[in-house]
Amino acid sequence: DDYIEPEMFETMVTLITKENADIAVCNHDHPCIHNHFGDTVLTLDSKDAYLTFYQSTFAALLPWNKLWRREAIKENFDETTGFCEDDLFFLSNMKNAKKVVGTSKVLYHYYVAPYTCPEDASCIIKMAKAPDFWQTKNTFWYMRRRLLERSKECLAKYFHAEDINDFAYTRIFDFVPVEIV
Repeated sequence: DDYIEPEMFETMVTLITKENADIAVCNHDHPCIHNHFGDTVLTLDSKDAYLTFYQSTFAALLPWNKLWRREAIKENFDETTGFCEDDLFFLSNMKNAKKVVGTSKVLYHYYVAPYTCPEDASCIIKMAKAPDFWQTKNTFWYMRRRLLERSKECLAKYFHAEDINDFAYTRIFDFVPVEIV
């Protein structure tokens, strides 16, 4: 249902090659999530640089608008996790990337399917449409909080203990305003 521009991969390979980067990020059109990374080259040489990338409004988190250099991927997606597995993937691999390049060109088009039946809904829609939404605490915030220890385990491979919370708590609050509304 999503679709890409025909030149997406050519553009991203060109960016990775030109900048000798490990990750290329393109812009996308998603109805709720915006990428503010834009036309950027970011050298990932410090905790602050990694935080800048990680905090760039989902620039790091989402896998579908990225191209990774194969050598930068050491850990696969955790297929036992059906929620925020993309975040765990990024946290597990981020220190393998030394440079990221972005383009403001919209090359990825995200399709949000209309809600027709529970079986076909995305995990986010299933959470929002659940009749016991607040009683079960199956909201984004609570589900992210349940993954906190796993996130911290990924981060502990690369960062000092005093730096881990800077990353671990960054994503946990992203959807809180949406859930309140």
